Amino acid sequence: METPHHQHNPSALKQQNKKYKSRHASKGELKRSSKGRVESNENKPRTSIKKVSINLSREERKGNKKKEMQLKKEAMIQERRKIAGVGGNAPRVVAFLSLARISPAELIDIKNLLVEKVESSSSSEKKSGLVTISCQSKSRLTLIDLPWELGYTSLLDGCKVADVVLLVIPAQSGIDKEGEKYLSMIKAQGFPSCMGIIHGLSAIHQKKRHDRKVELTREFHSHIPDEPRVLPLETMDEAQQVLRFVESLSVKTIHWREKRPYLLVDKLTVLDTPSSTDPIPQTYYSIPNPTGIVRDILVSGYLRGNNMSANQLVHLPDCGDFQIKQILSPPDPNKVSRVKSMEDETKVLDTSDPNVQEKLDIENTPDPLAGEQTWPTSEDYISEKSFNSRASKKVRVPKGTSDYMAAWYDDGEEEDDYSDNDFDENESDVESEKAMSDIEGEGEGSSSKAKEGYNAEEAASNDEDFVELGDDDEKKKQIDMDYDKEHENDLPKKRELTDNELEFPDEVDVPYDTAARIRFGKYRGLASFRTSPWDSKENLPLEYAKIFQFQNPALSMKRSIARQAEAPVPVGTYVTIHIMNVPISAIHEYCGENGGSEKYELRKPLIVGGLLRYENKISIVNFVVQKRVGCDLTIASKDEVIFHAGFRRYRT
Repeated sequence: METPHHQHNPSALKQQNKKYKSRHASKGELKRSSKGRVESNENKPRTSIKKVSINLSREERKGNKKKEMQLKKEAMIQERRKIAGVGGNAPRVVAFLSLARISPAELIDIKNLLVEKVESSSSSEKKSGLVTISCQSKSRLTLIDLPWELGYTSLLDGCKVADVVLLVIPAQSGIDKEGEKYLSMIKAQGFPSCMGIIHGLSAIHQKKRHDRKVELTREFHSHIPDEPRVLPLETMDEAQQVLRFVESLSVKTIHWREKRPYLLVDKLTVLDTPSSTDPIPQTYYSIPNPTGIVRDILVSGYLRGNNMSANQLVHLPDCGDFQIKQILSPPDPNKVSRVKSMEDETKVLDTSDPNVQEKLDIENTPDPLAGEQTWPTSEDYISEKSFNSRASKKVRVPKGTSDYMAAWYDDGEEEDDYSDNDFDENESDVESEKAMSDIEGEGEGSSSKAKEGYNAEEAASNDEDFVELGDDDEKKKQIDMDYDKEHENDLPKKRELTDNELEFPDEVDVPYDTAARIRFGKYRGLASFRTSPWDSKENLPLEYAKIFQFQNPALSMKRSIARQAEAPVPVGTYVTIHIMNVPISAIHEYCGENGGSEKYELRKPLIVGGLLRYENKISIVNFVVQKRVGCDLTIASKDEVIFHAGFRRYRT
């Protein structure tokens, strides 16, 4: 009896081993998984061979670590002093902006609470605009109020230069829709450090003040995720608390602002005569100047951001780019130490050099022959000169010969030899005819005379068929007229072909006996619109040649920033910049038309922003437009759109 064959039946709980991980994979598997990617070591610091080779002791390593910590601590202290306006640095700019509609006088009263607390004197005069104060900790603050009546552009300009923004929240109304819109615009351009100020909390019943404060704080934090501090401001004690937090507040770094020098102007003086009497093109300005009057101006303020040079250009918002004549260093009007020193005298920090100073040209001057491949060489000039000298000679050619064929009759000596041979042949013919006449007799004498007469007429007709070519225009016109008469019947055909070409410019005749792929095999075409290489700038109009193109924008920016750091005027200095050829309409834009001849009073914040190298050149800038949350506005195709890029604005 046979034993039954045993067959294994696998269960559902079969063991499944894990796949090999990447660290156990082979070299080929790793190469296939990487798909050509190579690990970049650009961001990794390069280890020095000397550091690896030297073995330091434990005490030496501890000493080096302590030195590094001490250097970092000193750098941090210097940075804090620089931001706080201590030790000769620029004061910290504090802007007051309301998140609900209040009167400008009420916003000035809120700002004056801090001024009165520092100055310890309650003056009835309300200080509007820029006010610089010195606190007990030797730090300086520049206070500026931004009422809504100035317009949203002035509000945004004030927040661009502010280190700290105090957002005023009325206790009764809270944040309205207009305030939310201003918050979204400030976030888009770079939100600085901020604090919330609740004003008017005393008008609420005492039992409800705490709940109302908590409610406003939550609403404020819902718009700003960083959850900044929110403080009330109505009394002197509350003003002291606000000042203490503003002085100790860490300031955010806005990178686009710190790379460029800029100036918040606190004094503007207009000079009577401009530096140049030549007319300035209107394309250099962003503001119309119908009168054509230009003036030189002196703007004073603290230099912030980066170092500055007199050879670079500066930008005035909504006005354009301008050149600098010189940079002066007057006495600091808000200096903490009142001891008179040599620094109180005005001195020249930097003067522009016309050979090095950047130009105001914004467009490239295109060369129409830049892409020409048949540019004549010196040999072409020599051959053209010799051809013209040969063409000036008079040559006898058959009548109706073109200029191209006439060039083959340029040798005068061969022509003389040819005429002499003809003359010899004619003489031999006459002698033979005379011999024949002697043989045949006198009866045929008349026929020989007739032959001689015929030969004379034929020679005359041959002479008429030859014309002399030279500089005479009438003979050339005669040749052209004869050619036109011969080809007069071809003109209707040419007109028909021209009209057909204008009506169907893209059509090409294809012969019936040849395939199109063979007939047009040498023409360039795209095998695939997705993968085939093609030049996107091949068929652009000539206006695109006025645009500057950078081969490596990142490298150009890096070099410009490094060059800016070597400028002679340091950051934090109180300077006076002499700006040349500013249109009078730009001065009226910021000061009004009722300003005096010496000093104009600014009605809104004026920023003088320094431009890096090549930043004034026209180029293509791509913007990503995105609506804020809750915006239901419909933008039509022809609506004016204003783009803010740093201190500059573009209108489309």
